[in-house]
Amino acid sequence: MGRRPKMIFDFLELPVMDKILFYRKVLAQLRAHKDTFTHPDKDLATAEGLVNTLESKYIAAASGFYAPTVAMHTAEGFADNAFRMLAAYVNRIAKGDDDIIRLSGFTLEMLAPSFKQINVKEKADASQLELKVKNGENPGSVELWANAVEHARAYIWQYVKDMLPANDYEWKTGYGTRLRYEVNELAIGAGYYFRVAAITPDGPTEFTKAVPLIIK
Repeated sequence: MGRRPKMIFDFLELPVMDKILFYRKVLAQLRAHKDTFTHPDKDLATAEGLVNTLESKYIAAASGFYAPTVAMHTAEGFADNAFRMLAAYVNRIAKGDDDIIRLSGFTLEMLAPSFKQINVKEKADASQLELKVKNGENPGSVELWANAVEHARAYIWQYVKDMLPANDYEWKTGYGTRLRYEVNELAIGAGYYFRVAAITPDGPTEFTKAVPLIIK
């Protein structure tokens, strides 16, 4: 006998990128079972638009500047409110029915990968991605180039000094919507590793194989 699904409401505590992925999964579930979820309290197209806006503001906020960060959190609030309404709707019509709760996507099974790193099984294939790396025109700068990935909305660029780390959080990360990315003020003469992943509607791809480079 399988484990009974548990209706969850603490998705509001997720980091923004994980929250975006979770919201997209929920939307896919609700649409796939529209005969069950006939009149949600929040229109799904409107909810999807709020998620798209949140994602674009999240990418812009990677600059670290104050105004884009404020805009991201504002967009996050609108998206959170929409999915709070959808969760309340599912809870109301389910009336404890395990099957309806499971169909909605508002379950621990759907949320679990987001509390840790995104589960590898959930990541799109990175075989389309190729990364080229070269020293830039200025000392201590590096130019990174990636090929276009179908439906990619943005790219996640990462680098690390000296050796490949055991933990992903040790990579320094940048975001951008273009296929070119420049890193500056690196230590001249030191070795660095670089990699890239694409952000698609299905979530981020796996990262490419790390490319080494001695900085000039």
